[in-house]
Amino acid sequence: MAVNHVRNAVHGLLKARGGNFAMTTAMLCFPLIALAGLSVDLWNAYETKTKLDQVADSAALAAINTSSKAFANSSSGQGKASWDSEAQAFFTGNKAAIDPRLSVSVTADVQRNGLTLTSLVHYQTSMPTMFMGLVGVEHMDISGTATAEFNVGEYYNVHVLVDNSPSMGIGASQSDVDVMQAKMGCAFACHDLSGSMNNLPKATSLGVKLRIDVVSMSLRKLADMISTNVGQKGLYQLALYSLGAKAEDAVARPLSLVQSLTHDMAAFKTSAQGVKLMIMPKYNYNNYAVGYINQSIQMINKEIPVSGDGLGVNSPRQVLLLITDGVEDRLTTASGCFGIFQYGRCTQYINVSECQKLKNRGVLIAVLHTIYLPITTNDNYINWVRAFAPKIGPALESCASPNLYEAVDMNSDMSVGLNQLFKRATNMPRLTF
Repeated sequence: MAVNHVRNAVHGLLKARGGNFAMTTAMLCFPLIALAGLSVDLWNAYETKTKLDQVADSAALAAINTSSKAFANSSSGQGKASWDSEAQAFFTGNKAAIDPRLSVSVTADVQRNGLTLTSLVHYQTSMPTMFMGLVGVEHMDISGTATAEFNVGEYYNVHVLVDNSPSMGIGASQSDVDVMQAKMGCAFACHDLSGSMNNLPKATSLGVKLRIDVVSMSLRKLADMISTNVGQKGLYQLALYSLGAKAEDAVARPLSLVQSLTHDMAAFKTSAQGVKLMIMPKYNYNNYAVGYINQSIQMINKEIPVSGDGLGVNSPRQVLLLITDGVEDRLTTASGCFGIFQYGRCTQYINVSECQKLKNRGVLIAVLHTIYLPITTNDNYINWVRAFAPKIGPALESCASPNLYEAVDMNSDMSVGLNQLFKRATNMPRLTF
């Protein structure tokens, strides 16, 4: 109605033929002042809405941030209420800095669909005007909605099994192999405490790296990668096993726990540094049958629980990460050997049926194949491995879950291969806005 009065007054002014300039000017000032006031009120409202929108955006993100209390409570079943409260508390705590006089109504709703968290924050307020009250508009309604989405990671327990049998004592690179053959007459750094075949001290003094050394270093780099790239604490737990520090242990029970499950990557790095080449008590101990890798897989199957869905800390997915050259040495009968059998010793490739038992329980198997090098001057390779060498890789690939087989040789960067394999096995999460 006030607008109609102004319109009628202006219309009358335009029709008037009187000469009262002062009166006319005064009457024209009223709508001009009202228009200027409208601009001021609209600008104030725009500024306020912009600031409230920013607070709403931040509140939506804060609720589902990995460092939020809601994240900490999510594994205990308090997730939904805690997400919503976190968003509301953040908004309320920050909107006062914009205009403490404003009474803002805010609602928050956080939903989880599988691995996706969606946070929605809606606010509404009524802002008093300064000038528009002259034309009957005393308040302006302001509202806004902010949405944020976060792809959370799945929880994983990764059980790393390292083959540290004597064959992992080969030189890490071709130059290392060449130095060892030239200076020691052997490409393998056997660790024989009796001294007759103890090449490890010689290899160390020559400054050469062994394959087992590179495995240890790659595991430490893996721990660094996890620490750097994963913000969600406790998402990954790692355990570490070897075949045994001593050959006697490996023969008696070829599965040795080096590090129990932990999300402390510093502790895992320390344990990984301690993975060394297996120690042989004497020359030809147990006819060199100390690499019971198939039995190790059979035994670790009893250590790894049934795999969960990964959606919570109490139902993690289970992964076996196997690092091996894929060659087993064991004492058995001829009927129990599908490789080379002589003098009661069997050298063979991996038994895929043992891997399948883990897969049947939902466990993912990732295999880093450290390729057994065809050293044609080495009697062990010529007499025990060469005949079935072409079957080693395919057997390990069949052991692995789909797309979780990675082969590395002397020309490969083992650390890069291990990191890539880990990322594929665990679907490392990403934050999206």
